[in-house]
Amino acid sequence: MTRARALKLASGAFVAASFPALASAPPARGSLSRLRGRASQSCPACPAGEELCSIPRGVGCIRACCPSGWVCCKSEDEVQCCFPGQTCGVAQPPGATRPNIVCEGCRTGQEQCGDHCCAEGAPCADPDSGRCCRARERPCRGPDGVTCCGPREPCCKGKCCDPGEHCCNGKCCPGNLRCHKGRCRKCPPKTKKCGTRQCCEKGEECCDGKCCGKKQKCCGDHCCDKSDSCCGPDCCSDRQKCCGDHCCDRGEDCCGGGCCPEGQTCAVHQARGVKTCCPSGRLVRTRFGAICCRNGDIARGDRCCPRSRPNCNECDPPCRAGESCRDGFCLEV
Repeated sequence: MTRARALKLASGAFVAASFPALASAPPARGSLSRLRGRASQSCPACPAGEELCSIPRGVGCIRACCPSGWVCCKSEDEVQCCFPGQTCGVAQPPGATRPNIVCEGCRTGQEQCGDHCCAEGAPCADPDSGRCCRARERPCRGPDGVTCCGPREPCCKGKCCDPGEHCCNGKCCPGNLRCHKGRCRKCPPKTKKCGTRQCCEKGEECCDGKCCGKKQKCCGDHCCDKSDSCCGPDCCSDRQKCCGDHCCDRGEDCCGGGCCPEGQTCAVHQARGVKTCCPSGRLVRTRFGAICCRNGDIARGDRCCPRSRPNCNECDPPCRAGESCRDGFCLEV
């Protein structure tokens, strides 16, 4: 279902349930840009296939009907439906007296690529530029940039080889030749075949189709210096530690797929819900773990506050597990 179609169904269901006289009226221009709850005299159930998203208000409620599986976001006087996979956030537009709910992150099936979301099934090629490959393509990175290769096109240092070829030192070799000493050729005498593409010299070790030198060792599918430690696809020196699938300096914190330098702590980002390296001025420690306030906020006790309101509201009652406090509101993380 497309986003516009889903929003149209949810918005129409809400209007029909809460304001029967308006059920046959055409929607106002721009009314589908956001799915927001409004006050009603009662809080009736939603149609089949939709879920009620509401907060009590007087004798009635503020409500919206969210398509099944969507995320229900609530604040003190607003409800909103966000796509599956998104998280609930708040933002205060210039001149507004209180913040509004905003849907943050990418929907389920979409990959975050810088500030953009790739189409469903499409991988991110370059987070810095927000470039995405098409579905079934894969990023191919090299010294001169990144390109996108088809499912049968081998990647060769930033360029795509033809189907049936393989990469040899940045060059595409025909399938009947092997890669030996950086050249496309047949295996010379006194060498041994390694996999389907390499020729190893005497004293070299065949490692999953690659040749490890005399001062190297095989680490699963790649070669590391004998003095290094195997660490997933990486090799850690004696001044590093293994963080699952990558190396960090011994004075750094392991954090997701990266490392936090000294002075920063690994914490869950309040808006994005992922681990990030957090400076001390934005770090909130709760009984459920460390939270990193979003850019533009500061840490104040056990909550995050906008920089413009450093003594913002506390959350009462306190937030539960899986939530964090920002200016009096408990947000899912």
